[in-house]
Formats: sequence, C-alpha cells, structure tokens
Amino acid sequence: MPWAKGRASASCVDPVWHCKREARNVQTALQWLQFVGLAEKANEVADSLSYGQQKLLALACSLATEARTLFFDEPVAGIHPEMISHIVALLRRLRDQGKLVVFIEHDIGVVREIADRVIVMDHGQIIADGIPKDVLVRQEILEAYVG
Repeated sequence: MPWAKGRASASCVDPVWHCKREARNVQTALQWLQFVGLAEKANEVADSLSYGQQKLLALACSLATEARTLFFDEPVAGIHPEMISHIVALLRRLRDQGKLVVFIEHDIGVVREIADRVIVMDHGQIIADGIPKDVLVRQEILEAYVG
C-alpha cells in the first residue's frame, strides 16, 4: 500500500473471523445450489454449465442475497422444456414461501402457471393489468404476444 510505505502495517482482518465468515458463505452457497438442483456442479466453472444450468446458477446467486423480492428477465427463455418445468417449479416454490417474484416473460404458458398478477405492456404502454385468467384470454393480448 503506497500510503503505508516505510511504516509497519498490520492486517485489519481477523483471520479466525474471516475463516468463519468464509465457511458460512460456502455453506450458504451450497444450500442454494442444492435448492436449485446444482449441488453436484459446485466445483464446476460457470462457463462449463449449460444455458439452463446457468439460469439456475443465477437464481441461486439471487437467493443468496436473502432478498424478499426477486426480479428475473425471461427466466425460461431459450432453455430445454424439461428445465423450464424445473425453473417454474422453483419460482412457484419461492412464491409459496413468501418471496415476491417479479419477472418479464414472453412464454404465456409460464406466466399463466406462476403469476398471481399480470401487467402486459406493448411499445412501452400498459395494455392490460389483472389476474392471468382474465388478462391472458383477451384478444389484443394474444395478438400482441402470440401473433
């Protein structure tokens, strides 16, 4: 450290405290990897994971923050249908545990399965707001998102 040049310096980090904290962090990470189904990949590099597994890893990282509100951008876009079912089940489980899950998703079936409330936007404008069974059957919604 340039400011300490010519002076004796001591570490401000207590090694015992640091080791205990690191052990807790590892334990928390393993807990969330287990929750999302990636415990067996704990020692893998993220780049070596499939795209769906990377989405699960992002979910585990979000959960490790202990936030009560979680935001996801297209959590199931571009992944295998089997992985979609797994992620949908996890998001439903989180919702049932009291987490607020806010997500952007173009897969209407997934929205229907998870959402308690739907806000639909088209070109930056809200065109519908309500419960999925009411909103997702409207013709203008289907035209905007299904074509």
